[in-house]
Amino acid sequence: MAEDHAEVPSSDSAQEPRPAQEITVAQAFIQHSTAFTAWFDTQEGSLPTDTPLKVTFAESDQPLFEVIRAAGRFQVQ
Repeated sequence: MAEDHAEVPSSDSAQEPRPAQEITVAQAFIQHSTAFTAWFDTQEGSLPTDTPLKVTFAESDQPLFEVIRAAGRFQVQ
């Protein structure tokens, strides 16, 4: 009798990247407090709490933040 084997991905296999999120500055403080605070502290000036942001995730699942501007999107450094 043949045995059925389900393929189970190994822990070494690459994970699917998390999808990008669009959130506000206020939401970023809540959802990604440590990483967002470190990023926010490097910004010149301040950002209103309702400023839209795009959050993407590095391979290490580290969040990366980008300000969404009405005329286009670009990263604030």
